[in-house]
Amino acid sequence: MGKTKQIQNLDGSVISTARLDAWLYRTRLVKTRTAATAIISSGKIRITKNGRTKRIKKPSTLINSGDQVSFVHCNRLIQVEMVASPTKRVSAIKAKSLYRDHYSS
Repeated sequence: MGKTKQIQNLDGSVISTARLDAWLYRTRLVKTRTAATAIISSGKIRITKNGRTKRIKKPSTLINSGDQVSFVHCNRLIQVEMVASPTKRVSAIKAKSLYRDHYSS
């Protein structure tokens, strides 16, 4: 059902990969997947991978653990780093362990 993948690096570490819209919804950063798709399609999300920041407009964009996601939602700046990706929507308490909050106001 979920499009979450686990990729193993050469050093043995595991990287989680997920669609951006699904990850935002499953980690409860946005209320619905439709809202996540709308935010992404409007170009309001930026992803930083390997020190390079890109504006994203495709909900199907894959993100990996370690990628930083920045966007404004409900007049709040949200800057988080993906730690892991769940296969389904999780509780609010569990969701907070799936990302590192760099700055939210």
